[in-house]
Amino acid sequence: MKRLILPVLLAAGMLLSAEGYGQQAVKVDQNFNIQLTEDLLQQKFVQLDISGLSFKDEATATKYFNSIENNLVEFVLNYEAKTATMMLYPDRLGKFTYTLEDWNKYIATMSQRCSSNYNSFLNQ
Repeated sequence: MKRLILPVLLAAGMLLSAEGYGQQAVKVDQNFNIQLTEDLLQQKFVQLDISGLSFKDEATATKYFNSIENNLVEFVLNYEAKTATMMLYPDRLGKFTYTLEDWNKYIATMSQRCSSNYNSFLNQ
């Protein structure tokens, strides 16, 4: 059920938000390097252009993005459009507050795992 509601809520939020509607997709490659800005952090989601990633099919891409999700970051894949939406959940930090610098450090450490997972998916 969560998998069905999340894309609908995300799409509605993007249509209602002028910032979300005009956002340029951040291009990612196998190194999965993403640099957040204050605007992206405020939106709590980032459109990713995943056209530089090579998955053999949609099932493999879905499995990959599910494997790199965690409590603070989730992904909604649009395989046909070669995009994924990375959703940030700062409210799940509890009483802690991440600054932009903290989020970028977190994404940088996550990038290492994403890159490693991607390489293992290519070799399947």
